[in-house]
Amino acid sequence: MGEVKKRSSIFVNYLYSYRMEKSKYKLKAKVLLQDGDAKLHFAALTKETSDEIKKSMAKEEKSSEFISVIATIKTTTWVTALTLDADTNTFLLPLKLGVRNKENLKVNDEISFTLQIKDLIPPQAPPAQEESEQED
Repeated sequence: MGEVKKRSSIFVNYLYSYRMEKSKYKLKAKVLLQDGDAKLHFAALTKETSDEIKKSMAKEEKSSEFISVIATIKTTTWVTALTLDADTNTFLLPLKLGVRNKENLKVNDEISFTLQIKDLIPPQAPPAQEESEQED
């Protein structure tokens, strides 16, 4: 019985790791300034990455209009939401003033960042269980 529990635990941990990997993206983009009065700064995701995220969200039966993410640029991590740009059908990552100031980001800067899709983060993997029953 202990071997079955051990294998089961290994499988659950593998699935947890696999889903965590599928929810995280390492990307590069330019800092852009949105036209209009608001002067919003953002980074545009590529069409390929946007399509991949939409596909993942559809598999999980989640909306793909606004997607909650954990974003990291350099040493700054914050929670925000990707928005879908109707003109390009790609996602935009808003870059808040505090983030831009802390990381000294300017329009047209090339940035590297990671995104973790909150709706795709699996619940915490259960700890591996040891066989506690002694067999006679």
